[in-house]
Parts: sequence; structure tokens; C-alpha cells
Amino acid sequence: MELSKVSTQFNQIFKNRDINGLITGYIPVYDDSKNRIEEIMKFITEREIDEFIIIDDDHSLNSLEKEHKSKLVLTNQMIGFNEENLKLALEIIGR
Repeated sequence: MELSKVSTQFNQIFKNRDINGLITGYIPVYDDSKNRIEEIMKFITEREIDEFIIIDDDHSLNSLEKEHKSKLVLTNQMIGFNEENLKLALEIIGR
């Protein structure tokens, strides 16, 4: 499925749940990154991003530094983004 279609679907899900921020992109797979943490950190650094939420099901992200882990919504691969994740995401963005 192409990313623009996925973005549209996620944005509609978030809108339906009264989350007004837009998903504008996804972290690409960086060939020179050894793991998901490196990919995320590279993405944040390259784009000089200050405000973000990380929504992912990769449990290795529990090893993120405290500053970035505080913005992590760790989902369950079998369940996906659920009400508990939504509450956490809303707390992170201060709603």
C-alpha cells in the first residue's frame, strides 16, 4: 500500500478520535542504520524535529533515551493502536 494512502487512513482514524494533528510522513528505512532506534534518532536529527510522538510496536524502543522514550506510545503488534494508546498519546501532546 502506498504511503500517501496509509497517511490518509491514519489521519482519518485520528480525526475520528478528535486528534487534530496530521501525520505527514513516516520514518524511512535507512540502509546505514543498525536498528529502529538509530532510524528514529536519525530522522529526528535530520529534520530538527522538536515536537513528535513515536507510535510503534517495536519493543526495542524501550531502550530509547529518557527524553525520547517519554514521547513513545508502544503498541501491541497483534492489537494495534487502541484506546489505552490513545489516552497515552493525548497525555503526551498535553490534551
